[in-house]
Amino acid sequence: MSLFRRIYAIKPLRPVLFILLMGVVLAMAYGTSYVVGSPT
Repeated sequence: MSLFRRIYAIKPLRPVLFILLMGVVLAMAYGTSYVVGSPT
């Protein structure tokens, strides 16, 4: 985790990391709903 802490310590990158993390979470949520959802 020291690498993540070292990267997160750079303040200008924090919004970029947050947006990237949210994008991954949304992509996973959409992917699971697409896989689990009823086929059309």
